[in-house]
Amino acid sequence: MAAVSAAVLLWAVPALADGELHIYNWGDYTNPKLIDKFQKQYNIKVTL
Repeated sequence: MAAVSAAVLLWAVPALADGELHIYNWGDYTNPKLIDKFQKQYNIKVTL
């Protein structure tokens, strides 16, 4: 189990360096103001 957890964590690390977050969600479910605030605070591009 520990090996699987470590593999998942190591696999996810490159995603952190991408600078872009893709959110798959229902249409019109996410507040655009919240997305703008998140992008400014964390300096990352959000794609819905």
